[in-house]
Amino acid sequence: MKGHLPLVQTRIAFLRSMTVEPLVPILRSAALVEGIDATVHVGQFNSYAQEILDPASALYAFDPSIVVLAIQTRDIAPEIWDGYADLTEADAQSAVDRVLRDFGAWVRTFRERSNASLVIHNLEKPAGSLGVLETQRKAGQLAAIDQINTGLRALCSEHRGVYLLDYDALVAQHGRAPLAR
Repeated sequence: MKGHLPLVQTRIAFLRSMTVEPLVPILRSAALVEGIDATVHVGQFNSYAQEILDPASALYAFDPSIVVLAIQTRDIAPEIWDGYADLTEADAQSAVDRVLRDFGAWVRTFRERSNASLVIHNLEKPAGSLGVLETQRKAGQLAAIDQINTGLRALCSEHRGVYLLDYDALVAQHGRAPLAR
């Protein structure tokens, strides 16, 4: 189709802690239908922080138009995902603060180095959560994830060209079957 239709060129990079490779051909095909020729770069698994922070990384060498930052809750906040029942409220708040601090640093650094649009997935919630333990604390596991997602919305609104994809709603819409890593 490239030689027969005028196509808009775009460069999309994925920084991730999940498998996105099977989606790349689907993304490229859907883009072509819309008149977009998408060149896609998939960053190394779980190296999103290094790729954003290193000015000589493959991310910046690729010079993307759009970057998708897709991090699973279990990877960025394992203590909230797996070990929440063992955390004190202070430890849980410390984990929330750390996650938001990290995202803030990555967005600021990215904004200094790139004009690309940045799409950040918010964090998904576990299917089982803690059941009745959720009500035993002022702020439970789901509330901690909600607090991070609220902070991510605020972070996106503070920076030009930074957008939030409601990944948790997407997961809820299509079911909470175990996610592939």
